[in-house]
Amino acid sequence: MTSDPKEPGMPFWATVVVVVVLVAYPLSVGPITGIAVRLPLPDSNDACSALSHTYLVPIEAVMSRAPRSVKQPYWKYVHFFQ
Repeated sequence: MTSDPKEPGMPFWATVVVVVVLVAYPLSVGPITGIAVRLPLPDSNDACSALSHTYLVPIEAVMSRAPRSVKQPYWKYVHFFQ
């Protein structure tokens, strides 16, 4: 008797997506900030500026309330790219 391996279901993939988002989003803020600082934006109403601001608002809100032991290394990471 052979048994078919069970394929990953919806709970598995939902967990993968949540973990990737929780890791990839904070790590992407450094490079995105670095790119935004280096790009010459002619107008503050520019779509790129609005998108980067919208993208950064959640992590800035979380980090403003984070303890210093979390906040300090994270901002060092972000400023590394600037």
